[in-house]
Amino acid sequence: MSLAPDPLDAPLWNSPDAVCFVGTDGVAWRVVECPAAHVPGSRGARCLVFLSEGLVRRVWHFPLDWRTLSRAALEALMARP
Repeated sequence: MSLAPDPLDAPLWNSPDAVCFVGTDGVAWRVVECPAAHVPGSRGARCLVFLSEGLVRRVWHFPLDWRTLSRAALEALMARP
C-alpha cells in the first residue's frame, strides 16, 4: 500500500523565494507568486498562492511589491474577495 504524497513536500511549499508569515489566528502561511496561464478559470497571467498545511488560497489582484508588505497587509490581501 502506498501512502499519499505529503503536501509539505510539494514544490510550491518548498519554493526558496516564498514569503512566510503567521496570521493573527496562529496559522503559518507561505506565499509564492506563480504563472497562471494553465490555471482553469484564471483571472490574470500571474497569481499569489497562499499555502498553509490545510488550505490553499489564490489572490489574483496584488501589488507588484507584495514581498515587502507587512504580515498584517499580507493577511488583509489574502482575505479580500
